[in-house]
Amino acid sequence: MAHAWLQSSKGTCTPGIYGERSRSIKKLNDVFELGHVRPTHLPSEKVAILPSLEDMLNHFLNQNKSNYTKSSCRDYRMYCRRFLRFLQSREITALSQLSYAVMDDYFAFFSHDVPGASMAGTFLRHLADTGVCTAGLYWYFHYHREAWLLCPQDLTPEQHARIESCRTESELFPLDKYQEFSDKYLGELKELGYQSAVLLHSQRVFRLLLIFLEMSHLGYHKSIAEVWYEANEANIGCAKHMIKRTLQMFRDSTKDGLLRVAHVYRSDIPESAPAWGRDSLDAFILQKEREKYARVSICFYRSACIRFLNFLDQMGIHSYAEITQEHIRKFNITDQHKTSYSKNAYACRIRKFLRFLEREKLLSAHGLYQSLLPASSSGERIVITLTEEEKEKLHIYVRDAVTPIQLRDRAILLLGKNMGIRACDIVKLTFTSIDWKNRFIFFNQDKTDIDNCLPMPVEVGNAIFAYLKDGRPEGSKTNFIFVQSKAPYAPLNKGACRGALERALPGRKVSGSGFHVTRKTFSTDMLRGGADPSSIADALGHSTISTVHKYLGLDGQRMGLCPLSLEDAGIPVKGGE
Repeated sequence: MAHAWLQSSKGTCTPGIYGERSRSIKKLNDVFELGHVRPTHLPSEKVAILPSLEDMLNHFLNQNKSNYTKSSCRDYRMYCRRFLRFLQSREITALSQLSYAVMDDYFAFFSHDVPGASMAGTFLRHLADTGVCTAGLYWYFHYHREAWLLCPQDLTPEQHARIESCRTESELFPLDKYQEFSDKYLGELKELGYQSAVLLHSQRVFRLLLIFLEMSHLGYHKSIAEVWYEANEANIGCAKHMIKRTLQMFRDSTKDGLLRVAHVYRSDIPESAPAWGRDSLDAFILQKEREKYARVSICFYRSACIRFLNFLDQMGIHSYAEITQEHIRKFNITDQHKTSYSKNAYACRIRKFLRFLEREKLLSAHGLYQSLLPASSSGERIVITLTEEEKEKLHIYVRDAVTPIQLRDRAILLLGKNMGIRACDIVKLTFTSIDWKNRFIFFNQDKTDIDNCLPMPVEVGNAIFAYLKDGRPEGSKTNFIFVQSKAPYAPLNKGACRGALERALPGRKVSGSGFHVTRKTFSTDMLRGGADPSSIADALGHSTISTVHKYLGLDGQRMGLCPLSLEDAGIPVKGGE
């Protein structure tokens, strides 16, 4: 009704009187809605600022006088006073009383005042730097429109329960210690030469996690960080893998202060085996770790055994002594896989687990592992090697290598094709692996744990030298020969060898034939060149010649020298004119 009256009187009064009436009605509405007049509707000279708050503002402006022009200083004083008057309207008499609830109110009142919010934010950062308020409050001010900003009320009840279970333990890692570790972490990333995108994303996630921890009155704990990531994963979008790795690396750095830039983080297999079977399963897995099985193989063993134990648990089994041949037969029937190869792979690992249980005398019957039959008999695969056309393309790529990545590719490809070294062994070569004077390469084979010493061809030695001289980043501090082309210049994993082959032969798409095809090509070329099987086995680092037999069928010229007659083979010849 007041607004209708105001509009009706618009043409009967002067603009000055109309403006005064409009301001009066707004103040009246404020009193009805809030019980007081909004600071934005009060003349600035009508609200006096407390001397203690004014002193802090003066200290901020004096400290930055040389950074701002006179007009900027006037603007800062005006907008910061507006911020301080708002705080006084919320009964804030000391800036140490600032809270996240007060910040929310400020954003609601001044949501469209971008310049004022920006200048008030700069003042708030000064307060955080001088210890008057917490750093989280400033970053909340800075990121309040950020999609990644997660507040405690955004969590589900289950996530709240997980966080509460870590509350006491998180107090052992207070927020000042968290800020110290995160600053150190970011400094080390910068020293290692990480790109700005990685640095900015890491900095951003540490600040937003700090806000969440402050709002929840928590310290840092790895499980709390995991919940924060899970609840925020949909908002993070395409950067989620980078953010997850940042949190994992930071988690590990808090344990011993070491930054594991080369570590590959994979999802862990959940520990979901029934309680009655866990101790023996852990003992079995520990044995595999002592046998130096790769981490991926350990995970495969654990996954297969958990699958088997959960089935037994559903069948009502509560101890290993209750397992019978019938239980294993039913598991074999019901255990479904997409391929027989996958089913055989799982069954093989479960059979080994059953043999372990038998040796530990945990089973009531002997030979139960024999009850788990394979889905199909083992087959022989056709050996795939590089064609002559692919060899020629590879030769051209190697010959024309110029860029750092191409020089690295050339050395890797020649180590595979001219020496038959596996990808997992190439990436683990160090400076001490090469005897330049006598032209030998020494290394321990990752697959067999057997030492090998091979003569280094001149072409291979030249390729490695060219990479070390013109392709390897100078900032790398690792002893490994082959490193990433970008910071942190960490050692390569074996997937980089496959990438080298794909760059050299971009059109090659042969299923099941990766970088290992260079090793097969090397051994086949040796055979076709007249080398005897024992020499080939030595070059490949094999302990017997049995694995060389599959290559014999590829030597068509020499196979043609030893034909069998149909009669000797027992094949009767009938018919014909």
